[in-house]
Amino acid sequence: MLLPGGILLFFMFQRFLELKTPLLSVLADLNHDNDLTYNDWEIIAKSCDILRRFNEITIEMSSEKSVTISKTVLFSQALCNYCSKLKLEYQKLPEIKIL
Repeated sequence: MLLPGGILLFFMFQRFLELKTPLLSVLADLNHDNDLTYNDWEIIAKSCDILRRFNEITIEMSSEKSVTISKTVLFSQALCNYCSKLKLEYQKLPEIKIL
């Protein structure tokens, strides 16, 4: 299950992508340097895609009063398979540099 901080990160990234054009316009109007590159936006978009799956499972599991162990195992296996697929798919994703 996705931790609350992960859920918040998902919604923050999602909103950030929705407001990309207005954000860039405001930064330009204020003569503020935009340090976000194309790769930065790509990382945000891919991260949002990844976190979306975890969010969906969190919502599904939270909607029930009690979740059976078989459903938990099924969701865990689905997430492991999804992560394995992502690992192969996103090997070419730009490296994240921490300042």
